Amino acid sequence: MLVFIILIQIIVGLVIIYMFYVNPSMNPFNRAMKFLEIGNIDEAILEFTRSIEKDPRNHIAHFKLAHLYLQKDVLLKAEEHFKKVLEIGKFSEEIKRLDILKEIARICFDLKKYEEAFLALKEILTIFPSDYMGNFYMGLIHAGQLVYEEASQYFKKAISSRPNDIESRVNSALCLIQMQDLNSAIRVLEEANQKAPDNEKVKFYMGVCLYMAKIYKRSIDFLLPVLKATSDTKIKYFCYRLIASSFFFLNEYERAREYLDSGMEFVKLNSLMEEYKTLLFDYGMLNAVTEDYHQAHEKWKILELIDHTYRHLEDLFAYIELKTRPVKEEEEEQIDQYLTPAAASYFRTSQRVIGMEEETKEISEDERVEEAFEDIKKEWFNSFIPENFLWKMGGLTSTKRFNIEMLTGKEKLDNVQKRTGIFDGPGLIKEFMNLDRRQFEDVGRRIVQKLGYTIVKLNFKPTIADFVEGDGIDFVTKEPGSGQMVLIQLRRWDQGKAGEIPLRNMTQNMAEEKARKGIFIVPAELTEGAEKFLQKMKNITVFTERDMPRLLRGTMDFSQTSPGSSVTGSQQK
Repeated sequence: MLVFIILIQIIVGLVIIYMFYVNPSMNPFNRAMKFLEIGNIDEAILEFTRSIEKDPRNHIAHFKLAHLYLQKDVLLKAEEHFKKVLEIGKFSEEIKRLDILKEIARICFDLKKYEEAFLALKEILTIFPSDYMGNFYMGLIHAGQLVYEEASQYFKKAISSRPNDIESRVNSALCLIQMQDLNSAIRVLEEANQKAPDNEKVKFYMGVCLYMAKIYKRSIDFLLPVLKATSDTKIKYFCYRLIASSFFFLNEYERAREYLDSGMEFVKLNSLMEEYKTLLFDYGMLNAVTEDYHQAHEKWKILELIDHTYRHLEDLFAYIELKTRPVKEEEEEQIDQYLTPAAASYFRTSQRVIGMEEETKEISEDERVEEAFEDIKKEWFNSFIPENFLWKMGGLTSTKRFNIEMLTGKEKLDNVQKRTGIFDGPGLIKEFMNLDRRQFEDVGRRIVQKLGYTIVKLNFKPTIADFVEGDGIDFVTKEPGSGQMVLIQLRRWDQGKAGEIPLRNMTQNMAEEKARKGIFIVPAELTEGAEKFLQKMKNITVFTERDMPRLLRGTMDFSQTSPGSSVTGSQQK
């Protein structure tokens, strides 16, 4: 009996030892936790994986494993285990549903799985509408899909949660700039500058935005500190160029030359050859526009030595030659100086017939040279801020597109194509044709602004097709820098190709408005007759059906007031 009792005690002791000492040490979950304590991540991952193999619904093991994979930047595995925790649905003080949704949203965003990120964020904001992370990433996703207004609204909600968040303010401003609402963008950037007065990025964006709004003096005030402080060579180059051009537009030509000189020394020192060529071109243009033709020729000759294929050089040298050619009075003086009166008279008589024959050709060529220079000058005025410059710089672009509006259930497919950047040319033109009168005017104003002109007055005109009042607008505008008048005609058209009659009418309208150049915009192709007529009219530019989608992008959002809603100069008729 005694032996039996001792045997029982031994067995009980062995069971206790196994249960409390041997078995826990053999449990993979426990071993994983031990490895975590000593920082052995790889072994911890191995043991947590074994634990899940034994118990696939061990939500704690999935949770721990997800964080370990996140720590090692193995995002797909981390996503898999976070989703498993959601599927199991057991939560605690440590394991919260909201936190897991945030991790999934971040991971999917980083993996460019934007649809999944969107759905996770949507659930986050359903639970907690003011959540900073949810609103910030929703803003990033909408911005990446070019849905600017919604993106800006999400960034504003993020700012409400974190008033000192500079990144959200900058992103909101970038969206407003893309919507061509420069005044609102400037206000947002001013607030960011007040919160972070030493933030170089904010000051640079503010300077560029003010420049785009043609507020040149304030632009210089923001760009100068950036120029002095930045170590980024590209930013420094842009500061030199924008400050120089700002002084040019302010008619402070010597200050403009000062910053071009400094900029050229800087880019040469940093071996920025393309930037050096651009500044040489700028310097030549500044001198040519201010009628310092000798200095313009000098700068462009240096540019020619570096790159003889650089844009427009042939036309620019022809323009310098035209402007420095002796005038007729000087030629007459030379004839009288070097020839006897009889010889001079004979020379003039013999040359008269030839001169009359050549005069028409000479005038025609001179006009071509002048017009070519005016076109180059306009292109130059618009070259200082590359298209979507700040947007690309801000990193909000996305190469991957998805139907975000379909996920929200807010709009039809046509509007999705229009607003997300998946542009359908015929669809955009159809939207344009269906605008009401106010919207048509708003779009016209935005197109004029996009082309870089300032509206002086506008007149509603009948359409080309059926003379319906309100289906056409004439914008009388000023060209930046030169102040020359340019007539821009916007027309609706759905009757096949547009003929030469509206182009002939335009030449008459240009004469009435004293406009040197004309721009004709119509959502149709031209007839052969119109094309031939256009070849003779070098001072008229036509945007047709092929160009319309590019002009309409960013101009069809009516949630904002029309840009430049006030008309300067003459009153609107």
